[in-house]
Amino acid sequence: MKVRAELSFGLPGHEAEYVFITDSDEYFAAEIGEMVQSELGDDWDVFDRGTRIEIRNKQKLGLRDDEKIKSAIKKAVADKYNLQIAF
Repeated sequence: MKVRAELSFGLPGHEAEYVFITDSDEYFAAEIGEMVQSELGDDWDVFDRGTRIEIRNKQKLGLRDDEKIKSAIKKAVADKYNLQIAF
């Protein structure tokens, strides 16, 4: 059974960024954050916090590109998580 994960924008304390979190207390593989960064390129900061990934645009805080972020996360987590999109 896959662990549930969620991709959100604007959570409390993260009002101007995307956050990817899982329902597990376990750390996820560092490769996920690395793959997301690779997919998004140099215009985005990707911070792997071990149990969550924070994503924000380097040039304009709060900039949204839902399709680009969703695509990068889906590619990085592939079949590892049951991904829910909350935006």
